[in-house]
Amino acid sequence: GGEAVGEARALKVGDCVRAFYHANDHPHGYRYVRLTDGPPEEAPERSAIVGLSTGWIPATVAEDWRPGAPAAGDDRVLVQLRGRFADAYREEPEPARDMYWRVDRSLVRPMGDSLPVAELSLLVVRWWDYWNPKYRRSRTHNIANEEMLLDLVQNSCSPHAAFGRAGAYEVHSTFVRDAADLDRLGPAMARAMRGRSKAGIYFLWPTQRQAVERR
Repeated sequence: GGEAVGEARALKVGDCVRAFYHANDHPHGYRYVRLTDGPPEEAPERSAIVGLSTGWIPATVAEDWRPGAPAAGDDRVLVQLRGRFADAYREEPEPARDMYWRVDRSLVRPMGDSLPVAELSLLVVRWWDYWNPKYRRSRTHNIANEEMLLDLVQNSCSPHAAFGRAGAYEVHSTFVRDAADLDRLGPAMARAMRGRSKAGIYFLWPTQRQAVERR
């Protein structure tokens, strides 16, 4: 069961729901993922950040919502996403817990309602230093160029463009610092990918030294 299209029921503070999270919607450009494993109290400074960056997450409504009555001019629903969240640039000494997020009402489902079938589970493996200004000015084929990544995973003809409005896909992201971090991408990650189709995109080079790149 679930809500019919165009049937947006009111939500009250404390309602248990599932919300479709998309990390690229962060207002300041950070890339928080919902951690899939690791120590519950901390994320070691030098470890990879591995988790869900797009997908359905259990949440609690944090602000009453009624159709046609936007809060502060924003028609999205304010929810508190359940879980531990971390960013590769994290300044916090430990992962954030139960992060607040605004989500389109069409992508908030009361607990117990059915969710869209995930047509695609996508694994994105990328370099951790995504905020570095030099990469934003680099050539578009540079695997650390954020604009190139967005073209592939978010913009026109991307998985998000195809499935995002319906919440019908998921992305698991890994921000790696060295080869040892790749060891975390084993059976546990494979089990977490539950879509009808599964794919991986690897934004990594063996080296980024210009002398090697020019060969």
